[in-house]
Amino acid sequence: TRQALREQSGGVYEVARALGTGGWGLFWRLGLPLALAVNLWPRPEPPLAWIAADGSTAALAIDGGAVLMRPNEKLFGAELWAGRRGLNLPTDGEAARDRHFACLRNSCQATGLEGLRLSAWWTIRKPKPPELLALCEASEVLVMKAEVELPAACAGVTVLRPADFAAGGAVEIYR
Repeated sequence: TRQALREQSGGVYEVARALGTGGWGLFWRLGLPLALAVNLWPRPEPPLAWIAADGSTAALAIDGGAVLMRPNEKLFGAELWAGRRGLNLPTDGEAARDRHFACLRNSCQATGLEGLRLSAWWTIRKPKPPELLALCEASEVLVMKAEVELPAACAGVTVLRPADFAAGGAVEIYR
């Protein structure tokens, strides 16, 4: 019964008596040091960016928030990532996107100076050479869903392709 279960479980006061102190003594001797240890423990830096498992969308971490390149795509994954990392998604995703990215129908490029210079080509249709050159020149990291040979301008750019996502899933980028 419920009463028997309550009698079997040891309460906080019982633990305090076993340690030879009262409830407040237990707090000062055990609770407060543990709380301080958790709060003062060094935390890793949050990632600069997240890219969905299929490369169809990405987000940049900017000023405590997450700005999505495609605010209506893979929203569940983006919300999950942002929540795990303590980042807030803007209420107006498209306005936030337009402040930080220059997006066309098939691609997006980061335009701001803050954060990672991330660009993406969303379709399997191959980009025209000028489009590909512009993406490479504007990027530190390029998500490319099309199978295309990269120009020399992409030599210093980290390029993520569908095979990379098939092997490892979603990507978090750190400095």
